[in-house]
Amino acid sequence: MRPDDFVRMVGSFKPSLEKLELEGLSKIEAKEFQKSYEVPKREKPLQMNLENEFSNELFGFYNLSSLEIGASFYKTGRKHY
Repeated sequence: MRPDDFVRMVGSFKPSLEKLELEGLSKIEAKEFQKSYEVPKREKPLQMNLENEFSNELFGFYNLSSLEIGASFYKTGRKHY
C-alpha cells in the first residue's frame, strides 16, 4: 500500500451527512466530524527521518493532524490480551 492509497481508504470510510444527522448530530457537528476523515496533502512536503519509506512519505506529504484511528472490541466470549 502506498500513502496515497491509505489516504483514499480513510476518506472512503467517511459517513454521509445524512447518516450523521440520523445519529443525532447537527449539520454543523456532522460536517466537523467528517473533517476527521480528511487527510489533506501538504503544500510543501516535510523532510522526515522515520524508520520506513511509507511513514516518511505519509507524514511528509500529508497532514494527519486531524486523523484519529481507534479500535473497537466486541464481546466475543474470548479474552483480548
